[in-house]
Amino acid sequence: MALHQTVRDALPIRLGDRKYNIDLTQFARATVDPIREGFDTQGTPGEQTLNQAGVWKRTRTDWELGAGQREADMLESEQRKFNASTGINPWVKGELSLMNLTVHQTAISTDNQYMAQADNGTDEYLYVCDGSNVRYSTDQGDDWSDGTPDNPITNPCGGAIVGMASDGANIYVAGNGKVVKITGTVLKRVECFLPSDHPHYQREDPRNHLHK
Repeated sequence: MALHQTVRDALPIRLGDRKYNIDLTQFARATVDPIREGFDTQGTPGEQTLNQAGVWKRTRTDWELGAGQREADMLESEQRKFNASTGINPWVKGELSLMNLTVHQTAISTDNQYMAQADNGTDEYLYVCDGSNVRYSTDQGDDWSDGTPDNPITNPCGGAIVGMASDGANIYVAGNGKVVKITGTVLKRVECFLPSDHPHYQREDPRNHLHK
């Protein structure tokens, strides 16, 4: 019978074919750490540098690239972007603050609520569409009595307005196939010329000309 198969030698420690007992007074036992030892070799250290036993937090102090990023730990993630916000001002480095309180100043029932701002050299105007009309304020929207529903710039395009833009001194409203320039409250029709490669350009038929 082999030595290591006897009852006497059924001991926990074995060297070759011989087994030995253990002196429990000098016995020590330890388990393998289930979490690997961490080393942070990145150029920008994070909270995982201190302790990886808990959740790995991320600290941000700059949000100036704005909203639209759902994940912050992807390879292509930007450190200065966030997912979404409402009523928050993120544009100051190192802080988040609430936006100013909004106040209902005037009611508009239509959907084409385009807005633009212009300064004609005398007054600074804030314009907003109301259907086919243009309402305006000369004090940054605090008071709309100059352009109330009873006294707007009436129907400048002869139909519903579909766009509004500003060059700083004037605004331009588009609708009903025309563009109208507004300086203060004065209207002026703007002639529009399309390049020959524009999809809406129509070449004139020479048969429409009369020849003598």
